[in-house]
Amino acid sequence: MVNGIKYLHETEPYFVSGRNMRMAAFECKCGNIFIAIIRSIVTGNTTSCGCYGIESRKKRFTKHGKRSHKLYSIWSGIKTRCNNKNRDDYKYYGGRGIYMSDEFSNNFETWFNYVIKLPNYENRDRLKLTVDRVDNNKNYERGNLRWATRQQQTENRNLGS
Repeated sequence: MVNGIKYLHETEPYFVSGRNMRMAAFECKCGNIFIAIIRSIVTGNTTSCGCYGIESRKKRFTKHGKRSHKLYSIWSGIKTRCNNKNRDDYKYYGGRGIYMSDEFSNNFETWFNYVIKLPNYENRDRLKLTVDRVDNNKNYERGNLRWATRQQQTENRNLGS
């Protein structure tokens, strides 16, 4: 066993740059079986089946682990509507001077923790509620957000426009 990797058996050699490279099957620390150049394992250039690289990238690029949560796409959509001049609906948000506060724009977790404590969060799926601004002419900021129905949002838009 080298670097926690267990040698299983030699396989067909790999021919590269005019040389035969000795290959073997190995069992990784995570339990996966993989094929690698024997010399690469011995020298420490290969230290896993690839799971180590995947895990280290996940840790490096994951701040909150909620990227696949429904609320992440809502947060991201708000930011885009307010900041991306190429969006058709930008004129109704960023084009009117509506922005997401720095507190929320720069930190999904802060926004997430705020909106899940707003009234009706627990009922949002059943009642088909989405995040809305209480005052349509103010920003996406603390004190100006609520969970609202489409009807409430339509009425809010008509009053605020």
